[in-house]
Amino acid sequence: MGMHGISTRSAVIIILAASLAWLAAWGKANADLYEWTDENGIPHYTNIAPPPDCSGCRILKETKTRSPDPSPAPPVPAFNIPKSPKYRVTRVFDGDSILVKGQGLTLSVRLVGIDAPETSKRGNPGQPFSNRSRQMLYGLVYQKQIQLVSHGKDRFNRQLAQVFYEGKNINLEMIRHGLAEVYRGKLPGDLDAAAFIKAQENARSAMTGIWGLGGAYESPREWRRKYPYK
Repeated sequence: MGMHGISTRSAVIIILAASLAWLAAWGKANADLYEWTDENGIPHYTNIAPPPDCSGCRILKETKTRSPDPSPAPPVPAFNIPKSPKYRVTRVFDGDSILVKGQGLTLSVRLVGIDAPETSKRGNPGQPFSNRSRQMLYGLVYQKQIQLVSHGKDRFNRQLAQVFYEGKNINLEMIRHGLAEVYRGKLPGDLDAAAFIKAQENARSAMTGIWGLGGAYESPREWRRKYPYK
């Protein structure tokens, strides 16, 4: 039967199943997925929590199976180009987080391994270079078809991922331009951050972007401690 003989909802479910198959193949895309239908009868599949008044919402969780080989997967170098579905970037929140749509899914994505200057939010001031960092990421990916290498999820249920556009590692580009630093917290065990660290050393030596602030520079991590979310 051709696609013309399949209902819209069935087509969406087929697309979702294909997308989840890709996520399972990556093995680390384990964020909770929500299924909900809006007032127009349109189904949504996303890792963003649905409206609080949503009735009939349910969480789709992957069933984890034991791998026949218990040894951990080798770290993924930052220059490895993924063979994965493409997603369109529909929103850029700041210099290290985006919203993407594709494969029947809407996903909030946190660029793994990097930390960009904090933008002003919830009554807290923004860091120097925060707007420039967001503008840089916006120019690199907004409304473009990108690919993801997933490294699990963060505490906000966002996908942690390396973002690629036309073979270019966007996480790495943000560090190269001095508009993000290597994340100072715990990194995923399957992320090879060597290229990130080298790029940061070069940017710092050249006093590019945030590194031009010298001794006045505060890391985003320090900034968050200084100005905790209200």
